[in-house]
Amino acid sequence: REIASPFSLAVCYAPYSSSGFPAHIVSNPLIEKSKIQQLIQSSQFEQACSLCSQATEQQPADAELWFLLGAIEGQLSRFDRAEVACRRALMLAPQHGGLHYNLAVTLIRQSKPDEAITSFLQAIKLHPEMTEAHCDLGNTYLSLGRLADAENQFDQALRLQPNNPTVNLGRARLKQAQGQPQQAIDAFQAILASAPDFFDASNELAGLLIDGYHFEPAKLVLQSGLEHHPRSADLRYKLGLAFSEQGETDNALIHYQAAHGLAPERDDITAACASTLSLRGDTQASNELLLKLLQANTRDPSALVTLGYLAPKLGRDAEITRLLEAHVDRDGFSDKAKSKLGFALCKLHDRAKNYDLAFARARSANQLHSQTFDPDIFAHSCERNQQFFCNTPHDPTDHGCASEKPVFVVGMPRSGTSLVEQILATHSQITGGGELKDIGLIVNQITKLSDSPDAYPQGLKTLMPDQITALAQNYLGTLDHIATDSRYVIDKTPGNFLQLGLIRHLFPNAHIIHIRRDPLDTCLSCYFHDFGGNHPYAYDLTSLGQYYRQYQLVMAGWRDLLDLKLLEIRYEDIVNDLEGKARELVTFLGLEWEPQLLNYHETQRTVSTASADQVRQPIYRGAIGRARHYEQHPIPMIVTAPAGC
Repeated sequence: REIASPFSLAVCYAPYSSSGFPAHIVSNPLIEKSKIQQLIQSSQFEQACSLCSQATEQQPADAELWFLLGAIEGQLSRFDRAEVACRRALMLAPQHGGLHYNLAVTLIRQSKPDEAITSFLQAIKLHPEMTEAHCDLGNTYLSLGRLADAENQFDQALRLQPNNPTVNLGRARLKQAQGQPQQAIDAFQAILASAPDFFDASNELAGLLIDGYHFEPAKLVLQSGLEHHPRSADLRYKLGLAFSEQGETDNALIHYQAAHGLAPERDDITAACASTLSLRGDTQASNELLLKLLQANTRDPSALVTLGYLAPKLGRDAEITRLLEAHVDRDGFSDKAKSKLGFALCKLHDRAKNYDLAFARARSANQLHSQTFDPDIFAHSCERNQQFFCNTPHDPTDHGCASEKPVFVVGMPRSGTSLVEQILATHSQITGGGELKDIGLIVNQITKLSDSPDAYPQGLKTLMPDQITALAQNYLGTLDHIATDSRYVIDKTPGNFLQLGLIRHLFPNAHIIHIRRDPLDTCLSCYFHDFGGNHPYAYDLTSLGQYYRQYQLVMAGWRDLLDLKLLEIRYEDIVNDLEGKARELVTFLGLEWEPQLLNYHETQRTVSTASADQVRQPIYRGAIGRARHYEQHPIPMIVTAPAGC
């Protein structure tokens, strides 16, 4: 992160006066200085710089003129020149704290944090009450991961100015860096309560909320921020991202394109537009933007990742592969950016049949993620959940909703759920809802509503029937918002397989379609995919195998213990017999056959998952037996599956 203070004369630089300069090094002709001040105040920085440069030539021993020249050069983003001017001033006035502070700011802007720290400390030594120096030094420590040092500086700044929004911004960033997201959110919100027009607070709070999947609150923050900063490309871009994460691709595109209009030079925004256009099936418009990025030899990590994933549509795989390989290990990129580039390269190498390179890139990309999956805790949670629903008497007339509208397509990620949704959504009475987060939100609501110390699922027993019915009705409200007139709406969140007990409790008449795929192909596909941190088990092959095994056990338990409207179908069978399996799916839902299901790839609907390209082409056989290309690599994944898995 950059330091908290924006690089402006009003904030980053000490006040313009001769205060602190010894009289014998300040020359008397104040006429030039008065003109320089006037030019600064009217933002005529080039004219001010020209006049100030002439004055320093005529009066090279005037420290105040060098002081002003350094500040003006900094405002013009000529930080190397600003540094030279600051150092000349310090040679003349080494005890001036404002000069040390200005030099530190200039060094920060040149990515010289260690030198900047020395200058900040000298400024504080000379002027311990300089709040800005404490605050910016705290932000510098924060950028280097020196959290304890950062906290010390923020504490000192808060003692001087407890209500300073910029200082409190630093504290909010510190809480985020310490892994305390809720406390960081509270801190950002407190800043905005007193300073609603504080751009950095709005921008960073929105980013934190989006990272935590709190999309509606993020949208509110962004919309409020845009009222104060209507021409902010950052806020508009993040608003597009929030809509995109919710699967609202049309709204996302509106805001991405608005951001692009405000900042056409930003490659990350151009890439977001290209990616969203591609999701909507507008390949021509997407490719035009991609070509601009390629021709400009972009170095933006998000733009490079987008080029990597959409390279097949441009037909320039080799060129884009070389571009990504040249940047994937760049020192200036974060681990997150390097990981995303690695996953994109993995797919490019796999597509080119460079299997060793593909596996190596996948391994490197996965290793950049922290391993937080505990198979024992996960297994215990699954067993506890399943035992509760299988041992709890179920009376469908006592709670829940009788509606048949929800259709749940479940299974492992990368198992073919997007293909099944696309086929079914081609039917005139079915709408695809994509991967909805509502069942997970219901789990959270049960935890909050429950009086039980065991929370979920045991807390379900403490809820009144009308509370359970209300939870189900709220979910149906989401489906009605997606498609009021459709008989069925598909929720294809694969991980809902964990909550089939709850789903049966809420929707006893719901249809459930379980997609199964070859275990090795499934796990390898997961290992090669960037889930963005949502599936921590997927970043290690052993963890993947443990998760897959537990998935098998869970599905076997639901199958044996619950009375479900359940159809299980193999991905490979769909690929080898599309019409036969499509008819089986339609019959399961009690619908008449419609021939257009065989042309599912021509359906014009937005697909927001990683399988968007596959479901827009005729039946794709390339994913069957994929793991055989990687037999030379140790894949310690799958143990013997229970019967029927």
